[in-house]
Amino acid sequence: MAILLTDVLADWAQSSVEVVARDRAAGRRAPTTAEITRSLTQAVISLRDGTGIGPIAKYARTYRELRLPVVPDGKGRYGWLDVVIWLPDVPGIVVEIDSRPNPASVQKLVFARDAGAFPLWVCFGKGGIERIDGVTVLGIRECVQGVLDTGAE
Repeated sequence: MAILLTDVLADWAQSSVEVVARDRAAGRRAPTTAEITRSLTQAVISLRDGTGIGPIAKYARTYRELRLPVVPDGKGRYGWLDVVIWLPDVPGIVVEIDSRPNPASVQKLVFARDAGAFPLWVCFGKGGIERIDGVTVLGIRECVQGVLDTGAE
């Protein structure tokens, strides 16, 4: 799964660099963290809907911001998973996308792992990336920084 996502994110980076270069040439600012996160989320969803490298399963279902029955430490509300790709007869894929280390994401991914899902943590931005047994961590800082630096003076 991480290999498929790496290909999708490489395509995302290439197209994003082109868009940011055009925007910067037109005098616009670099994308914000929230805009990067939304764009990455859409790239992950493209795994299922065929707009990326093709559908990974004929009957897959994709959920964004799926409510999770885990209350992160110190919080009074449930957690939300960024993307869940449900596949019949195989473990679901749970993806968290973070611009910085996030202890709540760790809790959600561990919960997903313990429930039998394939948890994937896509990290960009600053801060250390925690290694967690059974959770695949995909660090894409350099890729995202390259997008942000495109056309900068």
